[in-house]
Amino acid sequence: MHNLDKLVAPIADQPFRAIHKLYGSYHFPRFELSFIKMQGSPGANPASIAEIKVALRDSEVPKGFLQSAESKLALAD
Repeated sequence: MHNLDKLVAPIADQPFRAIHKLYGSYHFPRFELSFIKMQGSPGANPASIAEIKVALRDSEVPKGFLQSAESKLALAD
Protein backbone atom coordinates (compact mmCIF):
# COMPACT_ATOMS: atom_id res chain seq x y z
CA MET A 1 0.00 0.00 0.00
CA HIS A 2 2.97 2.31 0.00
CA ASN A 3 1.86 3.56 -3.44
CA LEU A 4 -1.44 4.67 -1.96
CA ASP A 5 0.47 6.66 0.65
CA LYS A 6 2.36 8.40 -2.16
CA LEU A 7 -0.96 9.29 -3.74
CA VAL A 8 -2.52 10.78 -0.60
CA ALA A 9 0.51 12.23 1.23
CA PRO A 10 0.92 15.31 -1.02
CA ILE A 11 -2.58 16.56 -0.15
CA ALA A 12 -2.32 15.96 3.60
CA ASP A 13 -2.61 19.19 5.56
CA GLN A 14 -3.76 21.02 2.42
CA PRO A 15 -7.00 22.99 2.01
CA PHE A 16 -10.12 20.91 1.42
CA ARG A 17 -10.16 21.58 -2.34
CA ALA A 18 -6.87 19.67 -2.67
CA ILE A 19 -8.85 16.40 -2.67
CA HIS A 20 -9.96 17.21 -6.20
CA LYS A 21 -6.41 16.40 -7.32
CA LEU A 22 -7.29 12.75 -6.64
CA TYR A 23 -10.08 12.66 -9.24
CA GLY A 24 -9.50 9.80 -11.70
CA SER A 25 -8.41 6.15 -11.65
CA TYR A 26 -5.33 4.61 -10.09
CA HIS A 27 -4.05 1.12 -10.87
CA PHE A 28 -2.41 -0.94 -8.15
CA PRO A 29 -1.10 -4.51 -8.38
CA ARG A 30 -4.30 -6.19 -7.12
CA PHE A 31 -6.98 -3.53 -7.50
CA GLU A 32 -8.06 -0.33 -9.23
CA LEU A 33 -9.21 2.70 -7.23
CA SER A 34 -11.34 5.35 -8.94
CA PHE A 35 -12.63 8.63 -7.59
CA ILE A 36 -15.73 9.27 -9.68
CA LYS A 37 -17.21 12.28 -7.93
CA MET A 38 -15.66 14.55 -5.32
CA GLN A 39 -17.52 16.45 -2.62
CA GLY A 40 -17.76 20.14 -3.52
CA SER A 41 -17.11 21.76 -0.16
CA PRO A 42 -16.30 20.72 3.41
CA GLY A 43 -19.74 21.77 4.68
CA ALA A 44 -21.71 19.94 2.00
CA ASN A 45 -23.53 16.69 2.57
CA PRO A 46 -21.22 13.78 1.78
CA ALA A 47 -21.40 13.27 -1.96
CA SER A 48 -18.08 11.71 -2.93
CA ILE A 49 -18.20 8.49 -4.89
CA ALA A 50 -15.31 6.06 -5.14
CA GLU A 51 -15.08 2.66 -6.76
CA ILE A 52 -12.71 -0.21 -6.07
CA LYS A 53 -12.38 -2.98 -8.65
CA VAL A 54 -10.77 -6.28 -7.68
CA ALA A 55 -10.31 -9.13 -10.14
CA LEU A 56 -12.17 -12.26 -9.06
CA ARG A 57 -8.92 -14.26 -8.98
CA ASP A 58 -7.46 -11.72 -6.51
CA SER A 59 -10.57 -11.37 -4.37
CA GLU A 60 -10.34 -14.74 -2.61
CA VAL A 61 -14.14 -14.97 -2.72
CA PRO A 62 -15.18 -18.62 -2.35
CA LYS A 63 -16.56 -20.02 -5.62
CA GLY A 64 -19.76 -21.06 -3.83
CA PHE A 65 -20.65 -17.41 -3.40
CA LEU A 66 -21.13 -17.13 -7.16
CA GLN A 67 -23.81 -19.81 -7.51
CA SER A 68 -26.99 -17.73 -7.17
CA ALA A 69 -28.12 -14.46 -8.68
CA GLU A 70 -28.58 -13.03 -5.19
CA SER A 71 -25.02 -13.90 -4.19
CA LYS A 72 -23.60 -12.39 -7.37
CA LEU A 73 -25.58 -9.20 -6.78
CA ALA A 74 -24.37 -8.96 -3.18
CA LEU A 75 -20.75 -9.39 -4.28
CA ALA A 76 -21.12 -6.78 -7.01
CA ASP A 77 -22.45 -4.26 -4.53
